Amino acid sequence: MTATLRNPRGRPKADPFDIQNRRQVYIRLKARLSMTSRQVAELVGLSSETTRMYPGHGREGVAPTQATLDRMRQELIRRARAAVAEAEARYALEMDLAAAERRLGIGQESEAA
Repeated sequence: MTATLRNPRGRPKADPFDIQNRRQVYIRLKARLSMTSRQVAELVGLSSETTRMYPGHGREGVAPTQATLDRMRQELIRRARAAVAEAEARYALEMDLAAAERRLGIGQESEAA
């Protein structure tokens, strides 16, 4: 049988290493997303008061939950996929434009000179 350390409210205490790790992950994700604490709160469905307790703002022992970090990771992936889709669409437009220019003979005079 293992003993579980409990906080004053009777909840299991998190490992200090786990807390520090989640705090560092939060800082990196927030920076990569370029979000304010208010924007993070809206994204993950928390109050801005809660997100202000996270790293850089509040108490040392407070860290976001794994669910909060997962939601931030999902947003980062969503943004990356949107950027890839936009780049693919731009590339397709550029290829269509280049094909149209070749058909019309536009831009060939500069190549001949």
